[in-house]
Amino acid sequence: MQPRISDTKVLSCAPVKGVDGAMWKCVEIEAPGISFAPGQYIMAAAKIGAVNWPSPLMIQQASACGVIALIHPNSPLYVLEEGALVTVWGPCGTGIAVGEESTVLLTDGPGWLLVAPYAKAYPSQCTALLYGAAATSGMHEGISVSSIDSFAKVSQEETVKSAARVIVALPLKELSQLLSALPKDIAGKVSVFVGTRVACGLGACKSCFITGGGVSYGIAVCKEGPFLKAPDIDFARDQDSLLHYV
Repeated sequence: MQPRISDTKVLSCAPVKGVDGAMWKCVEIEAPGISFAPGQYIMAAAKIGAVNWPSPLMIQQASACGVIALIHPNSPLYVLEEGALVTVWGPCGTGIAVGEESTVLLTDGPGWLLVAPYAKAYPSQCTALLYGAAATSGMHEGISVSSIDSFAKVSQEETVKSAARVIVALPLKELSQLLSALPKDIAGKVSVFVGTRVACGLGACKSCFITGGGVSYGIAVCKEGPFLKAPDIDFARDQDSLLHYV
């Protein structure tokens, strides 16, 4: 089913201190009747000038009137304020089905906005490991969170060993270090947030296509992602396409 496109507005906007110490924005965007799965996102274009380029926003949760999203200061959508007009299409992408299985969320400070929807939707199934960030933030309320300072220690964590899956959101450099430090049995159950140039969110422009998974024509990250199984990604071949996620 194609994502719905609509002209709408920002209903509320409030500052919130992020895990990385930066002041993010929490916005509620009017989108009546929208339904989503954790891990999906919306594309949003702010009506603030002659050229309104769209950017992806991870849906954090549904509200009575639409969706709630967190915006990092590095995002071009950080300019949004209450009452701002936006064009929104979505939900886009495919979420990971967690169900009743144990899941570890491994991320850094900025990456929390990408994995937080899973923690909010499945608080009893998810455990969060924060790399290089203190596990103290109002964003973690009700979620089991601990800090880790070495990727070599990840595979030693009992929660990681017993987890059905590990969902990771890290910059490309740190992600490569993590995957090289993990034994095959753990690396095989890792899904990673794939940061690419998402321009349309529909799979039409192909700016987000990467090779991997034995698919010759590529994987449309905007449709099949943004979380993909780590073994399916050819990191060496696609390193020029993969970006930092924020």
